[in-house]
Amino acid sequence: MDEDGTCQPFVKPSTLGGMGLFTKGKPMPIEYKRDGSLRNAGFLTIEENDELWQSQSKLASQYLMEVCIDTQWYRDEVTGDGALRPITEMSQYAEFGQDMDWDEEEMAMVLVRGQKNIFIPILPTDETSAESYSDNVSVAANDRCFGIDPSETPDLYDDTDAEKNALEMIPCLRKGEDGKLWWSSVWLYPRVDWKWDDDREEEITFMYGWDLLPWMKQVQPPFASVDNRDERAAGMQVPYEIKPDQYGGKGLFAKEDVKAGTMVWSKPKSNCTIKTEAEMKEYCETATHEELLLILNFCYCEDDGLFTFVDITQDDGGYFNHTNGKPNIALGVEYQRHQVKDCDLDPGSSYALYDIPAGTEFVDNYNTYGECPDWYNALLDKHGIDESYMKA
Repeated sequence: MDEDGTCQPFVKPSTLGGMGLFTKGKPMPIEYKRDGSLRNAGFLTIEENDELWQSQSKLASQYLMEVCIDTQWYRDEVTGDGALRPITEMSQYAEFGQDMDWDEEEMAMVLVRGQKNIFIPILPTDETSAESYSDNVSVAANDRCFGIDPSETPDLYDDTDAEKNALEMIPCLRKGEDGKLWWSSVWLYPRVDWKWDDDREEEITFMYGWDLLPWMKQVQPPFASVDNRDERAAGMQVPYEIKPDQYGGKGLFAKEDVKAGTMVWSKPKSNCTIKTEAEMKEYCETATHEELLLILNFCYCEDDGLFTFVDITQDDGGYFNHTNGKPNIALGVEYQRHQVKDCDLDPGSSYALYDIPAGTEFVDNYNTYGECPDWYNALLDKHGIDESYMKA
């Protein structure tokens, strides 16, 4: 863990959707604060924890924090200096307020779940306003492992965490009003081997650690932006909804039956951005790392050499997902090529290839889009944009 960061993390819209936690340079450690104004000082009893999980609410799936001590380090607030210490040094203390057991599998002391170690953090009053996170900015931090189930693919989960998440959770030990010692919260520390750049902003994330239960995939993420809903919906020409998909992300689903040949998304009416190759090249040369991640993830090339940027924060058409199987929508130019050669369709808009029943996700095949120039593909590689999923 790294203790000497000096940058105060801040909240702004995330490339992962909604809000996120950002820094410009190495961040200072920050506390994931417990809401002490709630009953039991923000801690949950085992009964309250079980009831909340059974409710399958947004709070349970996105916000709940658990203090775990199966780590190599802890933050020591008992002496008041907040120093990082090896977890073995906890043996110098006695009179703990929580129950602990030795876990043979983890080879570590662990807290008994529900014994005042699962807590509710201080939540923002307005989830779409960065200023509302001032009391607890850490709650805006996302997890780049989200969508990977740690119980099913633990190696992939751990590898993704080490590669993509710049922060790590550290338990914090404090003396309570009862005189006992309490594992009271967690802190988010920057990883010591992370390469920080003082000249660019980057989103910083950490591993949540919860198993991805089936019902969690149906719960709307907590930071969904709603302030420009009309503009974001302008390009969609059929009734639709945005829902979690089978891959752990979000997608566009038909709310009503859609007939083959129907325009599903209109490029001219949408809120997308179109750039020539020269404009795109100039933008990419001056964009920040986070700006590049956003445009590289949601931009596609067309046969005429233009670049179309469908930002999900500005246009819901950005939620069209890719399939290597059988797509049910396609751009007009592709529809004409394979379905009806003489029809008059807008080449850049999306049309239903077949009858699409209500409740079906709209999926496209990105491989049918135009070829990207070599300099653009090099940018994808440089910034870690993995497009291997598009290969059958």
